[in-house]
Amino acid sequence: MKRLLIASAALLSISLAHAAGPMATLSGDVLSKGDCEVEGLLGRTNAKIGGFSTHATNLGLRADCGLLEGSQIGLIGNRIKFEGEKADTLSLVSKTRLWDDAQFGGKLALTLGIHGVRDRNLDFDYAASDIGLAYTQTLAEKHKVHVNADVSIAKGGDNTTGWALGYEYAVAPNVSLLAETYGAEGSKPTQALGVRWSPAKDWSVGAMVARPRLDNGISGRMTQFNTTVAYRF
Repeated sequence: MKRLLIASAALLSISLAHAAGPMATLSGDVLSKGDCEVEGLLGRTNAKIGGFSTHATNLGLRADCGLLEGSQIGLIGNRIKFEGEKADTLSLVSKTRLWDDAQFGGKLALTLGIHGVRDRNLDFDYAASDIGLAYTQTLAEKHKVHVNADVSIAKGGDNTTGWALGYEYAVAPNVSLLAETYGAEGSKPTQALGVRWSPAKDWSVGAMVARPRLDNGISGRMTQFNTTVAYRF
């Protein structure tokens, strides 16, 4: 169970690498040239498996900048702690705008990522890389739909396809309700609900609750909580 919990938290930190918190689903938005955004993340994964209850925590920091027109690059670090053990992940990610039609309300971006984990020798080792597409469609101003598809290549050469579907509803100019589902080949989908609030210009605070579904043969349940604070400048 220990390995399952740490792996789940680590995989979630990688899946959040491209995303605009607190969602795991990527948007098709790309930062403008010269704009940057930093985001802090605090997460907790609760597990009750085989009659035992435990939890893991995740502390993350992300920084993205628009270096060229229509392209951004980011660096994300996460530390997962569980019963005295820890695992660190480091991701280098990018987004490139492929299509943006303001009149139609659609945005399409190419996403790339390289992910590493810290080994027992305190060195970072390659874990996986991914390439994907992120599409965002704005509907009637208050509604946004995000659709993702990607291929991840893990260390050892195993390929896994992933997908995500997210929805945002602006209940107020500075508050949006969030819902999403996402998964990967060979695993059951995860469902999540949350909220994003902008208390001031360029600031964003978010919270998300996710329920990963355990694979067949494993009895129990897991719940993930994530809170994020972001600032754009």
